[in-house]
Amino acid sequence: MIRAHFVLGVVIVLMTSSCADNSAPVDSNFDRAGMLTAVADRIIIPSYDSASAAAAHLATKCQGALSDQTLDATELVELREAAGALMRRTQQIASFNFGPAEGDFGTLMQEIGTFPCDTAGVASRIASADTLLTDFRRDTRGLAALDYLLWGSESDLQITALFSGTQGTGRRAYLRAVAIRLRAELEYVNTQWRSTYRSTFISRSGTDAGSSVSLLFNELNKSFELLKNFKLGLPLGLRAGQTSTEPTKIEAYYSGLAYELVGLHFRSIKEIWSGRLSDGTVIPSFRDYLLAVVNGPRLVEDTEAQLARIDAAYATVSQNNMGELIRTNPQALVALHTEMQKLTRFIKSEMSSLLGISITYSSGDGD
Repeated sequence: MIRAHFVLGVVIVLMTSSCADNSAPVDSNFDRAGMLTAVADRIIIPSYDSASAAAAHLATKCQGALSDQTLDATELVELREAAGALMRRTQQIASFNFGPAEGDFGTLMQEIGTFPCDTAGVASRIASADTLLTDFRRDTRGLAALDYLLWGSESDLQITALFSGTQGTGRRAYLRAVAIRLRAELEYVNTQWRSTYRSTFISRSGTDAGSSVSLLFNELNKSFELLKNFKLGLPLGLRAGQTSTEPTKIEAYYSGLAYELVGLHFRSIKEIWSGRLSDGTVIPSFRDYLLAVVNGPRLVEDTEAQLARIDAAYATVSQNNMGELIRTNPQALVALHTEMQKLTRFIKSEMSSLLGISITYSSGDGD
């Protein structure tokens, strides 16, 4: 299965982090295998199940709605509902880009989650009837392509017209191809977790580089940096070299789902760290691991206080059209980004030090 490096419409080079390499063992009787078992069974596998089912549902809807030469308003609503559900579900798997999610050229979320959409590239593919989708142009397919194809025109009437008649043949074929590829990618990873990788994941319960604890810790932090730096920082114009805001670079720009997706992504990160699931269940987690080591309780207290500040900052934004908000009144989003930036040292450098888990990737957060 061909996957490739994640791009966000620009070439992103993450600079070398100043975090220390903390590989020394931690004196703790904490049951890491128990934590990995709970995370696999209560978070990772259910999340992949949900995302895979949503992708299958979308592919089925596309096959039905696009089987003739007319797309009506009701069918458009159904396609949008299915696509929106998939966008929401994929926020839950954004932190699990390891194991079966690693391909020859990148990870699952790099393959399906690249944004913003290269709209000219999509138009070129449609015009040339190119539905193979097996190259490095990841910003012409995946979730960003769904967002553009189903929402990216001035009116619903215009969108249904673009998908209808002989002139809509290429567009119908392309949307079907995008949906089918999404289904295949998610189904593959989900199947691997359910067949063989679960036991592999649980068995590697050390803290060395390559262990499941290390993979989960590092991917959690990479996922958080994606959220903070590129789902918020980049469109807000806060990245190095930017001189102004760039609202078109948000995730799900056309559908208006961007701010909701930011909230769902952050909630998934909190669940992994805290073990407190949305249904009220509490499972072993990094929070529990920290409580079992010297100085860990202090870090748990600091982290929870900062998580609460982020929740409060998120809740202050009443206008959920993120693109419009960035254009007209970005201050609340800047405040949210600031609170997220404060969390970085707690869940990255300090947690790495106390648990003896090395940072195994490069980043430019300056912590």
